[in-house]
Amino acid sequence: MAELTFNQVLSGITLALSKAFPSAQVFDRTTPQQVSPGDFNVIPVSIKKLEQLQRRQKLSATFDIIYYPMEDDATEDSLRIGTDLPLILETIATPDGDKIHCIRDLDINFVDGVLHCIAVYQFFVFAKRVTIDDNGNEISDTDLMRHLTLRIPTKEQ
Repeated sequence: MAELTFNQVLSGITLALSKAFPSAQVFDRTTPQQVSPGDFNVIPVSIKKLEQLQRRQKLSATFDIIYYPMEDDATEDSLRIGTDLPLILETIATPDGDKIHCIRDLDINFVDGVLHCIAVYQFFVFAKRVTIDDNGNEISDTDLMRHLTLRIPTKEQ
């Protein structure tokens, strides 16, 4: 299992939708001009840093999952999908196999003829501060500490 990233969570959502709805196209980030009825689009909305303990950070990622209902009976189709999405998105698996749980009930709304489902996932990452030196080499925090030269004034100054 690898370290989680925002993109892995996004991929986990698209994988869950593709598995549950094999005939649907699942787009992420961008939607073509002409989507077909029955397609999904997963849009990243926000990512927030909630807590940090040294290098470990707790993040919260919010996604808007949009469903374009079948035109013949959009209301019934949206209700069916809106009932299924909480079960499908409750726990997702990233491409690396990590499991992530949705942290609250999904907000599902039918607006302007499409179904919007807001899902929020929390996960932990390890963050390190990296500085680039004049030669283009990375210098980690530990290396920076080794390179510090303290200038302590003498009593004469």
